Amino acid sequence: MRIKDSINNWDKVKFSIIPLLGLIPIIITNILGTIKPEDTVVLIVTTILNYTAFLFAFEYDYITNDIVNNIHFEISKLVLLLAVLFACSSALAIFKIPCSIVPAMTVLLASVLPFYTGMELSIFVFIYTAVLYAYTSSEVVIYLTLLLMGLLFAKAFKSEKNRQFLIFVIFGIIFVMFYLLQFVNGRGNDYRLLINNCVVAIINIIIMQIGYYLMKKFGGKDVPLAVETILGENFPLVKLMKNSSLSKYNHARKVAVWSSRVARIIGIDAELCMSGGFYYALCDNDEDDPIEFACSLGRQNALPPQVITIVSAYKGIKKPIRTREGAVIEIVDELITELPKLESNEVPRQIVIISRLNDISASGIIDESGLSMNSFIKMRDYLVKEMENL
Repeated sequence: MRIKDSINNWDKVKFSIIPLLGLIPIIITNILGTIKPEDTVVLIVTTILNYTAFLFAFEYDYITNDIVNNIHFEISKLVLLLAVLFACSSALAIFKIPCSIVPAMTVLLASVLPFYTGMELSIFVFIYTAVLYAYTSSEVVIYLTLLLMGLLFAKAFKSEKNRQFLIFVIFGIIFVMFYLLQFVNGRGNDYRLLINNCVVAIINIIIMQIGYYLMKKFGGKDVPLAVETILGENFPLVKLMKNSSLSKYNHARKVAVWSSRVARIIGIDAELCMSGGFYYALCDNDEDDPIEFACSLGRQNALPPQVITIVSAYKGIKKPIRTREGAVIEIVDELITELPKLESNEVPRQIVIISRLNDISASGIIDESGLSMNSFIKMRDYLVKEMENL
């Protein structure tokens, strides 16, 4: 599934903001006269090329399932984080404050965002900062080393447990690297610059902490979408299922409707049975791991976690069915799938339904679901009564 099939119009607006974040500082620095004309051309070309590379990186992370959360949430995080980093970097350059935030922005981008997306954007902001600050060749080498070290630390930095320890490690690395830069420039004995290095390291750590705080508070919440939305005809996964196979789509709709009807009879969550019943069919695919593929699609498109739990227990293959809603969906799906195959003119449909339900119960597939015998009998009686419409 391509990323264009999973994003909405608001997501597209957010994507269009990203190159603007790079162009606004260019305009400001030109107005203030703090940048050379030739550097302006370099920044514009860099913005265009890196934006193109970013789109490919984000698509790759999406296709390889490195984006495991709500895709809309990930895009919001990305735009907010870039806005903070471009604002900090540009402000420091515009006001000619001798401080680089390369370590902070690298660790933030590569640890908060999917890896390849974060890596590409780290390089983007690094090149941008290098031009704004007019780095010398030795400075480029130092900062590039810091960028690579930031990428190496990024994965460990995702853990809350490791983060505080790594902050002290990064402080030491920044201090040492900036002292090395002083030494290369022949100012190794200037103790005022040592103090400046400490300040630079502290500023980087503060920016990292602010970045994580903003991600937690304002980056958007991974909130599942409403049932009306995820079952609507315009929802990306609904369109994907319909376009892939109309027969599977119709089967999914039938399972959803009948599961919700049974749920109302036995007093469980009818909306969950409706949505879980529909997306149960996601597992009917040709991937190497069809269940994981279905769950990944569900997470990327913000399906409620309860629905993903039901999908992950498809047919009890990888996980046991541990919810009553999951048990109902499994039974209804099995009946709708198998009933046409089992029927014959000699055997009444009523007998076929009762026999198949007894087989499912005897198989043990719903033993851990919490579905009581009373609920099972109610469901059986209802299905037998309504069998003509099944």
